[in-house]
Amino acid sequence: MTHQPTSGPGALPAGATPLRARTGMTPSWLDSPGGSRDRVLLYVRGGDFSLGSLLSHHALAARAGCATGMRVLFPEYVAAPEPPYRAIVGDLLAVWRRLRHDHAIPAESIAVMGDSSGGNIMHGLFAALHRSGEELPGAALMVSPAPELGFRGAITDQDGLGTLFSAAVVHRLFAGYPNGSDPRHLWATTGSAANAGLPSMLVQTGTAETLIRDWPRFTAEAAAAALAAALRDEAATAAAG
Repeated sequence: MTHQPTSGPGALPAGATPLRARTGMTPSWLDSPGGSRDRVLLYVRGGDFSLGSLLSHHALAARAGCATGMRVLFPEYVAAPEPPYRAIVGDLLAVWRRLRHDHAIPAESIAVMGDSSGGNIMHGLFAALHRSGEELPGAALMVSPAPELGFRGAITDQDGLGTLFSAAVVHRLFAGYPNGSDPRHLWATTGSAANAGLPSMLVQTGTAETLIRDWPRFTAEAAAAALAAALRDEAATAAAG
């Protein structure tokens, strides 16, 4: 890394050390003091599918690692619209398999966390694992996840809540991810049949977000699929993807 903030919200927690891993998706390991070497938090960053990097999200990922006592693996991916959206999930699946086989980490010892559009991408990972009959992670946390790209949740602006992104902006930002493909494809949705066989998860949201209408539906459908899912609203925040 060429630049490392030493203070402010973008700074790593004290003692956290970024280490470059050797895989095709150029992930980085984020180690924290006292963190377990045999329990891994796979962090999938957000950024509207087209923005962000390790530099913009590593502090949040590292703090999650410190809070859980887990070693964090932070995979990078080529931002949309350059690759087909299935390629992003395919790359993440390859990272998962490296963790499982090359590093011999049991599936139940891996948790997956994603924020915003990263929540959609990690859901695609779970769907791919389920379809191929592979073991799923022990737990998952979605922070203000992006909805399915078919927008069944009737996304609208929340009057008077001062959200950062309008509904029109959200639609425009997300349009580049499918890049002409059907947005209802299983890897780009968080609805209905795609919820079958997923790990237990917590969906954490703000109370003043443009996408908030989608999450109660998602958790209800997940519960209907016999998934242990919980939705928790936090203090007002603004997030889109």
